[in-house]
Amino acid sequence: MEQTISGSVAVVDELVRALSSSDGDDQPEAALATRMKHAASHVDDITAQIVAKALIGDLCNDPLDLRRIEALLVLGMAHPELLKRHGIDVRREGERLALLWERGGQAARASAFRQTIEARFPAPAPLPAGAPSEPAGALPSAPEAAPEARTEPPARQAAAQRASRSVQIDALLRDAGEAIAAGRTREAVRTLQS
Repeated sequence: MEQTISGSVAVVDELVRALSSSDGDDQPEAALATRMKHAASHVDDITAQIVAKALIGDLCNDPLDLRRIEALLVLGMAHPELLKRHGIDVRREGERLALLWERGGQAARASAFRQTIEARFPAPAPLPAGAPSEPAGALPSAPEAAPEARTEPPARQAAAQRASRSVQIDALLRDAGEAIAAGRTREAVRTLQS
């Protein structure tokens, strides 16, 4: 039994090394594409499920382990159904990781990750005019801004949304850190999953 556990840990650690980048990647886009190709061709579905469970468990203990977050997302991009089974939104978690990299001075790496996610998991298309904006039974959303209020260019809107999300993420990370420091690991995990 102990050999099986240590063997599983070794497999997970090996995949984390293979699927997460080093800080010195000269071409982050190409490096990410190579890691995704490796995950798709060398990791079968069963192994991917086992590794994903192990990574999620590890991230419950250390939610800021950027290499494990990246490895989980790369594995999930190579095996798209994998993260859906665990209720993980690749776009949201990828943006969180990209923001953390930007804060760490790795803007090129963050940009490459965002571009890859956008290419593989594009944002849902806007609904046609007159279509109901919410499925039946959904909670109502906030009213839309008047058309004259939407004059900012899309790039500026995206930057403002990222900045707003960055502030939210900082608050979540601070709250999770405080919960971990107080020994409330489950609360920290819930905070980071929100």
